[in-house]
Amino acid sequence: MIGAKSLRVKALFIGSSDSDCCSECITGPALCFDVFLALSWLRVALALEAFPPHPRNRDTPGEDDASYCALTVQKGGSNAKLLTQDFGHKTNPQTSSYMKSRVLSGRNLIRSMLLLAATSAPLSESMLADTFGTGSDAFTIDFVHIGNPGNPADTTGDPNPVGAVPYTYRMGTYEVSRDMITKANSAGGLGITMDDMTIYGGNGAARPATGVSWFEAAAFVNWLNTSTGHKPAYHFDQNGDFTLWSVGEAWTKGGQNLYRNKDAYYFLPSDDEWYKAAYYDGTGYFVFPTGSDSPPGAVAGGTGAGTAVYSQGINQGPTDITNAGGLSPYGTMGQGGNVWEWQENAFTGGNDLPMAERGFRGGGWYGVAVVLNSSERGYYDPWVGVDAVGFRVAAVPEPLKSATLAGLGCLVFGVWLRRRRK
Repeated sequence: MIGAKSLRVKALFIGSSDSDCCSECITGPALCFDVFLALSWLRVALALEAFPPHPRNRDTPGEDDASYCALTVQKGGSNAKLLTQDFGHKTNPQTSSYMKSRVLSGRNLIRSMLLLAATSAPLSESMLADTFGTGSDAFTIDFVHIGNPGNPADTTGDPNPVGAVPYTYRMGTYEVSRDMITKANSAGGLGITMDDMTIYGGNGAARPATGVSWFEAAAFVNWLNTSTGHKPAYHFDQNGDFTLWSVGEAWTKGGQNLYRNKDAYYFLPSDDEWYKAAYYDGTGYFVFPTGSDSPPGAVAGGTGAGTAVYSQGINQGPTDITNAGGLSPYGTMGQGGNVWEWQENAFTGGNDLPMAERGFRGGGWYGVAVVLNSSERGYYDPWVGVDAVGFRVAAVPEPLKSATLAGLGCLVFGVWLRRRRK
């Protein structure tokens, strides 16, 4: 029975069989190891629950605190609501930042742990932001989960074909802001420059970072990686010149990519990754990145469905990254309009020439509707920064959060404590 329950949890968590789970996920064995840990906790809890509960009255004064397990709610109000509804909780005014969950017996405990295991992957991958820097230089980047690995390519867009991605990944919900660049410069000494947008609506901290060259965007991404203990995505030599990775060090998922390191955690989105996040909905491709084959409504700002920031006066400039129109089917904002966005690829493909022109797409605030569609893109030299071009960041799927594992362990400990106190 324990094995059967564990297998059901694994199917819910990964969404695939044992044989193909790693092939559908960039993190491969790393994520599967986290699943193994979670399932191990579940096995222990189920084994402990096989014994009948002790009949002692748990409402006896002085014993409640010993029979509760404190779980810190670290991120996401929806997570707390979910756990509160499932476990029930007892308010303690002296520990308002904690949710105290009673160690349940029998069926309720098993049901609760199954719920935790089944929901931990989508919660961690789709609803939590990644944090960078410390103190006054701290900032977060929100990501959405891009699933449907192995989707077919689109043969109606540019380049042709485009959009097929054989793995899951995450895409930045928003464009990178000026504030993010400023704080990364301060924390990492990057020296990235941005265009002065005074005549184009101003230099607000939440405006997209424009005037950043492709090389500077790559340096920013490298800092995201190295500051969080990961391998740099892009190779710059001792003189600061961009160079290719060796064949043995280069990314190979979806085809060899000499620009990106095989162990990169954060990276600039490729043509296929960017295109899929913008135009695909799990079953087919749209012409515009708001889930439509007709142009979105043109707005100066806002978050209304089916809208985008374009056809505005040039002096207005782009709007804040979180106010840049409606969402794509996967939940990204601003992939159509506001500012154009760098892609990782060389415009002509291949990714085997360090100084090749890099592609960008998506359209800007003063462009017309046609530049937002799936057949339009442009290019610049990678050392050139342009006032209408910004970028966003992509990443590998996020493994099961240690906080979730700690929560599962805490539940198991509670069951063990109850058995011990016979």
